[in-house]
Amino acid sequence: VLTCGIAVLWLTVRMLMCLSLSQELCSKQVDFSNAFVQAKLAEDEHIYVEIPKGFNYGGNSERQKVLKLRRSLYGLVQAPLYWGNHLKAVLEREGLKQSVSDPCMFVGDDMVVLTYVDDVLFFGKDGKRINAKIEALKKRGFKLTVEDDVYAFLGVEVTRLSNGEIELKQRGLINKVLAACGMEKCNTKATPCNQEPLGTDAHGDPVSGHFEYASVVGMLMYLSSNSRPDLQFSVHQCARFTHFPKKTHEDAIYRICRYLQGTKEKGVRFKPDGLKLDCYN
Repeated sequence: VLTCGIAVLWLTVRMLMCLSLSQELCSKQVDFSNAFVQAKLAEDEHIYVEIPKGFNYGGNSERQKVLKLRRSLYGLVQAPLYWGNHLKAVLEREGLKQSVSDPCMFVGDDMVVLTYVDDVLFFGKDGKRINAKIEALKKRGFKLTVEDDVYAFLGVEVTRLSNGEIELKQRGLINKVLAACGMEKCNTKATPCNQEPLGTDAHGDPVSGHFEYASVVGMLMYLSSNSRPDLQFSVHQCARFTHFPKKTHEDAIYRICRYLQGTKEKGVRFKPDGLKLDCYN
């Protein structure tokens, strides 16, 4: 049995965006409010929490009392699982079938739904049918907010250009990387790396510790995978030495930052060219 996946594949997201253009699909973005709290705990699971300070339960103050949870709560290890199962069950009751290739995608007769924890995208031919489905979720007790169109998803800005293209940018993440490395006002570079590949540099100087190497590499990997494929080689070189970086690897991160400083407004653009499948032998 497949529960809702934690991370929807960006391959799936891009595919649906291409289909939305080529097939002129309507789209809506939904954000569930306090998602984890909306899922009930299993009847056979007993979880108790201490009474919050200042809470008057009207009993003998000398007696030790606790509260029993009836719904999931942020901070519980099992909270994402309960929410995922809850959302999956409701979507299936609404006539949507979970995809085997991507558990975060649900397909119906007239629409496709992508889920990522509390962020959900709807794609379909008829905007009224999408609105009706969202209203049906509200009637089932879900608390949510609706955007008119897909404009940002998982930190990626989505822009539909007048020439029919879709552009993906992550300016917010770029600024976060620059701030983490203290490079907000650095000079720019025309390329993200040198011509020579990085080596282990076993006897090189240790890192300065001015930033958390693994954390920055993780952000750069997310950036290069979604909207900046021009960074993939340079980021891969740095990621190879995450567990034991040297100053040369740290300098390589700084080089990427200088490149990003001059290319903040850059992103990946794509334009669907009908429904066709290209095969290569």
